[in-house]
Amino acid sequence: MARVGGQGGSRRTVLVALGANASIAVAKAVAGVVSGSSAMLAEAAHSVADTMNQVFLDPSPRRARMPAASSSGRRAHVREPRARA
Repeated sequence: MARVGGQGGSRRTVLVALGANASIAVAKAVAGVVSGSSAMLAEAAHSVADTMNQVFLDPSPRRARMPAASSSGRRAHVREPRARA
């Protein structure tokens, strides 16, 4: 049983969705090629986009837990602009 509110359950959910979306994309692409249906190939492209969303979503919870670099909310690698005298 998945943990409620924990990072482990959230990551597992993202990975399961990624696998499901990738499988659906492959199935739609094969069906589109076999049938010659451009609509099915467009659906396959849409499923690939959904899969990429899962790829980008995977690191989000870990990044959200990172502390802010400063009180301004900017990351440490961003330099503050200097005032000209």
